[in-house]
Amino acid sequence: RSSRHEASSVRAEVEGEMKEWQARGKERRVVAEALEYWEEYWLQFDDPEMMRLFNFELQHYRSFDPDADDYELEHTRLHEAYRSLFEAVCESHLRARLDCTPRRFVEVLRADLASSDPPRRRKAADFLDIVDKVDSFQRFAESMRAAARSARWLDEPD
Repeated sequence: RSSRHEASSVRAEVEGEMKEWQARGKERRVVAEALEYWEEYWLQFDDPEMMRLFNFELQHYRSFDPDADDYELEHTRLHEAYRSLFEAVCESHLRARLDCTPRRFVEVLRADLASSDPPRRRKAADFLDIVDKVDSFQRFAESMRAAARSARWLDEPD
């Protein structure tokens, strides 16, 4: 009886270690998979969640004058709305496609930033750069102005 109990105890321990190993493997991939998707998010045009971001940009980029040096209060409000939308889309992506909560993702991201593995650190830093592009008003506004400049160039007659 005790040898059966010992065997089942060892089996449970091994199964527990396997689950933990699988979870760590998944965690190592989650930042890379998120980066793979978000790094070239403009290619995700078939994703309805991403379309929300694209539509926001399309709806508002013309309010940014590409030749102006200052910004209006409305631009700050647009940035706040875009940032909130990005957070919602990102959270939805993490949960639906990567089975990860935002809190857990941040924990994994921090671990990857502190990793001794240079590719993991680089991917985590690259993902944070994407977030910074959304979080920074200056980077957001410049992106919208660039879109307005491009649209103006496309609208000009030959």
